[in-house]
Amino acid sequence: MLRQLKFEIKCGATTCASKPGKFCKYVGTTRFGTTYICMLFKDIEYDYKSIILKEDRHGWLQRCPQCLEAEQKD
Repeated sequence: MLRQLKFEIKCGATTCASKPGKFCKYVGTTRFGTTYICMLFKDIEYDYKSIILKEDRHGWLQRCPQCLEAEQKD
């Protein structure tokens, strides 16, 4: 049976940080702290492995596609 949950995260419009140094609580690291991952969403195509977060050209961590898609617009 599927259930739908709704909760809030603190982040930017397209970034994992609401301001410099203030990251979403679901941002984590792997590979001895060298790779940022989303701990909320998993990549279904790759056996539910964590989604690796990418940086833009200014160094801001970008929200994963699943996070952007799940956001409810008013």
